[in-house]
Amino acid sequence: MKFKIHEGVILQFLRDAADGGAPDHHHADAIAAHTKLSAERVALVCRKSGEIYPDPEVANSWRTG
Repeated sequence: MKFKIHEGVILQFLRDAADGGAPDHHHADAIAAHTKLSAERVALVCRKSGEIYPDPEVANSWRTG
Protein backbone atom coordinates (compact mmCIF):
# COMPACT_ATOMS: atom_id res chain seq x y z
CA MET A 1 0.00 0.00 0.00
CA LYS A 2 2.84 2.40 0.80
CA PHE A 3 4.23 1.93 -2.71
CA LYS A 4 1.07 3.25 -4.39
CA ILE A 5 0.91 6.23 -2.04
CA HIS A 6 4.55 7.11 -2.64
CA GLU A 7 4.17 6.58 -6.38
CA GLY A 8 1.18 8.92 -6.38
CA VAL A 9 3.09 11.60 -4.48
CA ILE A 10 6.02 11.40 -6.92
CA LEU A 11 3.74 11.41 -9.97
CA GLN A 12 1.88 14.45 -8.65
CA PHE A 13 5.17 16.30 -8.09
CA LEU A 14 6.41 15.47 -11.61
CA ARG A 15 3.12 16.52 -13.20
CA ASP A 16 2.85 19.72 -11.19
CA ALA A 17 6.44 20.62 -12.01
CA ALA A 18 5.87 20.04 -15.73
CA ASP A 19 2.66 22.11 -15.64
CA GLY A 20 4.63 24.88 -13.98
CA GLY A 21 7.15 25.02 -16.83
CA ALA A 22 9.94 23.06 -15.13
CA PRO A 23 11.98 20.48 -17.07
CA ASP A 24 10.20 17.20 -17.73
CA HIS A 25 12.74 15.27 -15.66
CA HIS A 26 13.97 15.61 -12.09
CA HIS A 27 16.84 14.05 -10.16
CA ALA A 28 15.90 11.68 -7.33
CA ASP A 29 17.45 14.11 -4.80
CA ALA A 30 15.23 16.97 -6.03
CA ILE A 31 12.14 14.78 -5.97
CA ALA A 32 13.05 13.67 -2.44
CA ALA A 33 13.49 17.24 -1.25
CA HIS A 34 10.05 18.24 -2.56
CA THR A 35 8.16 15.12 -1.47
CA LYS A 36 9.78 14.51 1.94
CA LEU A 37 10.72 10.97 0.88
CA SER A 38 14.30 9.73 1.02
CA ALA A 39 16.25 9.74 -2.24
CA GLU A 40 16.64 5.97 -1.89
CA ARG A 41 12.87 5.51 -1.57
CA VAL A 42 12.27 7.79 -4.56
CA ALA A 43 14.69 5.76 -6.69
CA LEU A 44 13.11 2.46 -5.59
CA VAL A 45 9.56 3.62 -6.29
CA CYS A 46 10.54 5.11 -9.65
CA ARG A 47 12.29 1.90 -10.72
CA LYS A 48 9.23 -0.20 -9.81
CA SER A 49 6.62 2.15 -11.25
CA GLY A 50 4.99 1.53 -14.58
CA GLU A 51 4.26 5.25 -14.97
CA ILE A 52 7.63 6.79 -14.09
CA TYR A 53 10.57 6.40 -16.46
CA PRO A 54 14.31 7.02 -16.19
CA ASP A 55 15.64 9.92 -18.20
CA PRO A 56 18.07 8.39 -20.73
CA GLU A 57 20.26 11.50 -20.77
CA VAL A 58 20.57 12.28 -17.04
CA ALA A 59 21.56 9.59 -14.54
CA ASN A 60 19.21 9.04 -11.58
CA SER A 61 16.61 11.40 -13.06
CA TRP A 62 12.99 10.48 -13.60
CA ARG A 63 10.02 11.64 -15.66
CA THR A 64 6.49 10.64 -16.54
CA GLY A 65 5.62 8.99 -19.81
